[in-house]
Amino acid sequence: MACTARGTSGCVFAPSWAQNAVARRRARPRNNITAVAARRNRLGRLALGTHAISPHADAGAPHEGVGDEEELAASVQLFEELQRESGTTGAVRMGRDSYGGFGLFVTRDVQPNEVILSVPRGAACLEVGAKAFSLPPGGTWTRVRAGLEQPYELPWDVHMARALVDCKHGDGGVFWQEYSRLLPTKSALCQPLCLTEVLLHELHHAACEEGGRQQQARLAALCPDMMQTPTPQNLKEACGSCSDLQWAFACVRSRAFTTGEHGRSMVPFADMANHTDAAQGPNSDFRCEGISWEGSGRPAQQDLDKFELVALRALGAGEEVLISYSGQQVCQNNRRLMAQYGYFVPANKEDRLDFTSQPGFGLREDTLKRALGASTWNRLSSGSLPRLLAVVRSLPIETDASERVEAAVVADLMEQCEMVAQSWPTSLEEDLQQLADIDSMSDQRAVLLRFRIDHKQLWQEGVQLLEKYQACLS
Repeated sequence: MACTARGTSGCVFAPSWAQNAVARRRARPRNNITAVAARRNRLGRLALGTHAISPHADAGAPHEGVGDEEELAASVQLFEELQRESGTTGAVRMGRDSYGGFGLFVTRDVQPNEVILSVPRGAACLEVGAKAFSLPPGGTWTRVRAGLEQPYELPWDVHMARALVDCKHGDGGVFWQEYSRLLPTKSALCQPLCLTEVLLHELHHAACEEGGRQQQARLAALCPDMMQTPTPQNLKEACGSCSDLQWAFACVRSRAFTTGEHGRSMVPFADMANHTDAAQGPNSDFRCEGISWEGSGRPAQQDLDKFELVALRALGAGEEVLISYSGQQVCQNNRRLMAQYGYFVPANKEDRLDFTSQPGFGLREDTLKRALGASTWNRLSSGSLPRLLAVVRSLPIETDASERVEAAVVADLMEQCEMVAQSWPTSLEEDLQQLADIDSMSDQRAVLLRFRIDHKQLWQEGVQLLEKYQACLS
């Protein structure tokens, strides 16, 4: 393991695998059609509910461990102290957002292209590049060093997660030990990789559940010194919180910034900025050396020794700083959002129903238009019905499908809806009734409840559309 001084930036570690000439790399039909009347009775698990999700559920994200006002004040004070100690400057403060979590807010009116936060590069940031990574001074980095001794290459996010665990336990210097107190608590994380087996089952989403188990198994295989390999027995017994490695990995995957072609960084203070999916897009963006280019929409980088948040439009004093986690105007489906960030977008137009169909067997677009009606079809085209749009984009459309084929396909799709609904431990109506008790739930359980309600409402919308389509064939 090589370690060389990098000015005041701390250490630059070159993993053993990066020094070798050759780096070791690890190789890494449905025909059961039943009568519509009988099926409609069994689809009661998709019955339309009369309850509405409360407005504060729109973000689909947990509170980030924020307690009473005294705790919030202490966190704000720590945030400000660490800003001063690290030489961070700007026109932002930490505060509570409309969903009860932490966020960044401008302290005064700012103009477009104005730098609203400037974080010194080096002393306060964990950076991982293609060949090496740099860490702040003052730490022993016990877990990082142990990771570098592994006989195989660890991915960048695992290296950074090990570093963050070092920070939490005081092996990464005083600054990052203190800053780690501002990161989400284990009980606030909703990424499937952080959930116990009991909580995974509360997703009511087989793909998300299995994805969480696979991520847990992968982490345990890569870092057996920091995480127990999941087995049916210890998964069954798991009733507490996730491991430090799972916590750190989730923080890294949800908070690290891209800093160049091969670079990733944990940038303190900037990582407090929340995401927006609003139609008008983010009001701010992140920039540093390597990711400001002509035509990117980002203002030219002025200081290569800084990480910066820049206003994309005029902001009024007290307005929240909002960025896009996945790139400007780039949307992701809820399964991916939950896996990486632990939140979801209600009525996400990028979601899809997992239908299976045979090539050449599908529905006709002209019949679909008749089923929806001209007014709804126009609204669909304008994007004002995102959940219905997600359903339509899930359907197998064939321009030359015959009416006989259409009837068989729509019946098969409804059968698939029925099978999905039967796999749920609770119905949509039962979940909606649980909203009355949501204030007494933990952050995790509240988000999981809202997530599965949203997912089931997507399937409900699919059933309703298929019934309208079927009516057009009769």
